This record gives sequence, C-alpha cells and structure tokens, in this order.
Amino acid sequence: MVNAYWLDFNRLHSADYVFRLTQDAAAFTSGIVDDIPSFLSSAVKFAASFCVLAYYQPMIAVFTFVFGPIAFFITRFYSKKIKRTYQMIKEYDSEINEKLQENFQNLPIIKVFHLEELSSNTIENIYHQRKNLIIKNAILNNIMNIIRALFSWGGYFLAYSVGILGIYNGTISLGVIVIFLQLFNQIQQPMAELAGSIPKMLAFYTSAERLVELEKLNSECDSHCIEIPSILSIEMVNVNFSYPGRENQLTNINLRADAGNIVLIMGKSGSGKTTLIRLILSLIKPDQGEIIFYDGQNNPVKANAGNRQWITYVPQGNSLFSGTIADNIRYGNPSATDEEIISALTFAQAWDFVSTLRDGINSVIKERGVGISEGQAQRIAIARALVHKAPAIIFDEVTSGLDAETEKCIMETMKRDFKHKTLIVITHREAVKEYADKIYRMHHGSLIQE
Repeated sequence: MVNAYWLDFNRLHSADYVFRLTQDAAAFTSGIVDDIPSFLSSAVKFAASFCVLAYYQPMIAVFTFVFGPIAFFITRFYSKKIKRTYQMIKEYDSEINEKLQENFQNLPIIKVFHLEELSSNTIENIYHQRKNLIIKNAILNNIMNIIRALFSWGGYFLAYSVGILGIYNGTISLGVIVIFLQLFNQIQQPMAELAGSIPKMLAFYTSAERLVELEKLNSECDSHCIEIPSILSIEMVNVNFSYPGRENQLTNINLRADAGNIVLIMGKSGSGKTTLIRLILSLIKPDQGEIIFYDGQNNPVKANAGNRQWITYVPQGNSLFSGTIADNIRYGNPSATDEEIISALTFAQAWDFVSTLRDGINSVIKERGVGISEGQAQRIAIARALVHKAPAIIFDEVTSGLDAETEKCIMETMKRDFKHKTLIVITHREAVKEYADKIYRMHHGSLIQE
C-alpha cells in the first residue's frame, strides 16, 4: 500500500484503510484458520457418509440427497442478498470509523462551533442504519435456516417412508432400517454444519474482497531507491495537469530551479501551488510535458518515485508523529546522531525551546503535536528535513506559522549556508522575496516568472 499511486490511494478515507487492515484482515484470518477447515471437514464427513449409504441402499440415499440441490438454489437467492448486506454493514463500519476519527481530530472546531449534538446525531444515524441492516441480515439468515430445516426434515421423512415401505414389502429388515437411519443422521449433521457455515463463508468472502481491493491499487513505477547526488537542478517543461473529472489545474508550466538558488513560488490559495509540489515529488504524473532532474554532471533524469528521495519536503501544517522529538527528526534520517539532531534543531531555530524541555530531544510529543505550538511543530519539521541531507528542499508555507523574526533567521541561514542546495519556497509572505534568486507567481493554473 505504501507503494500505491498517490491519487489511487486517496480514493478511500484513511479510517477505511485502518478498518480493512484490522477488522477485515482479522475476519479473513479467522476464515482461513477456522471457517474453511471446518467447512472442508464437514464436506468430507458428508461425502463419506453419503457414499456408505448409497452403497448399501441407493434408494434411501437418493431420497436423502434429492432436496439438497433444490435447497441450494433457493438459499443461493438469499445468499446474494446476505452477501450484499454484509458489504453494506462493512461500509457503514468504515463510515463510523471515518466520522469518529474526524471528530477526534477536529474536536476544538466541534466545541467552538457547538457542534457536539450535530456530530453525535450524525454518528447515531449511521449506527441506526447499520442496526437496521444487521436486523435485515438476521431475518435473511433465519429464513435461509428455516428453508434448510424444512428440506432436511423433508428428506428425512421420505427416507423414513421408503424404509417403512420396504419393511412392509419385506425387502428391508428392521435392523437394516435402524442402521440406515443412523447413517442418515450422520449425513444430516455435516449437512447442517455445511449450511450453518454459509453465513460465515459469506462474511469471509466479503472481507477478502475488501482486502483484494487494496491489492489492486496501482503501484508506483520506478519506486526503487537511486543514489542521491550531491547537487540537483529541477526543470519543468510545458507541464499540464488536471485531476480526474476536473478541468486543467495547471497549464503550460515552465520552471527552472538551479543548485544554490532560492526559488520563490507565490500565489493565492487554490492557484495550484500544492499541485505543483506534488508533480515535482512524483506523487502525481503530468498529463503532458516533462519534469527533469539534473545531477552535478548535468545528466538529465526524469522525475519518478525512485528519485523522490533526492528532495526533502517540509509540508504546511502539523506533520509530526506520536513519539519523541528525536524519533520525529529521525524520520528524515534513521541513522542521525543526537549531535546531528541538535545541529538541525539549532538551524531551524528550535533548539532554544527544545533545550528547555525536561527530556530535551527525548521529550514525547503526543498525537498531532499536542503540547507544543504550531510554530514549534513547523520548526521541528524543518529540522527533520535538514537531517535528510538531500540536495533539494521544498518548503510549503512552512514560515506561515512562524513569527517574523524567526522567519528572518531561518531564511538568512538558508541563504548563507545552502550554497549548493536547490531551495523551492512556497509562500504568501512578501517579506521572503528579498531572499529569492527567482520569483514565480501562480495565477489560475499558470506560472509566471517575475
């Protein structure tokens, strides 16, 4: 899944992925370990008992089995409905997880706008619809069980009637009938087990289908790692891109970012700046045009998932993980030493506050950076990018959460110390323009160099 194409991956909610990889995977495992072996065991017992009965008394075996195919075709009609009901229940389960996750993540918004009742009612309505489906599923299962029971007892009655008729005609002894009825019971038990396993197998099949959907996600091509060059230039040539079902988001984009330059990309919200970054990072592919990287020897290489690691990315907003500050920074470079982490924090103007924490870089950050400010979280994200030691860095509105003085210190340090790095800065802040070697402005999907 981590190698899935970004647009395909985003078709589903993150909570849906979690539900499939936990609940559906557990149901699938249970089916493999318990349900399928039980089904096969019952099938073997049924086949063996039926063969013995058919060998000694074919007529009774025929009557025993005659209702099986009829019951199968009748219950198959209900099985399709039950399978669809299972699918809908799973979908509601995923939707409940999605709503709960979003409510927990946006709890301050819910409280500020007094949305407690609305959010609770929304989830309660989904639970109500799910409950109705579960009741419907139980009714369908009971109808199917009744049908199986009727045909089972019908077969038993016919077998018993044939036996009585045989005794009356003198073709079968009472002892033989007793034996045959015992064999019949040996058939009925595995038949009941087989019938009872149908709902479990349908649930197993539904979970398996949902997991297979994840396997069918398109994987990125050229996702194998490539050696990182020391110098990198980035060029976009006549690039066009549009999201599925939408008009062109970007049109005829041309950009050049050379090593040692700070390239500024400005523009209003929604003008296409974030889409531009996704193209450079090969998260999405251009409809037309090319994105080319040039190494220190000016060798051209098309941008792809494999050379994505040539670029360090600092996203806007809070992008921290649960864990210590050191753990978060080592996502950029797992082998980074404590000294390198402190150096990166110093560069990012974050060591001043980290050093005051009781555990320093080993201080624990809670989910979504609870316990530190937005600006502090962004500075830690910058430090994480610095330890990656890639030849190019993209900053996406990272200074928006910083005060003017901190922003100035970071930009001056980058201008002074990053003589051989390619820096692309996405920003609204006009004050950053004085540090730029090139300035581009996005306007309605077009990129214009100032």
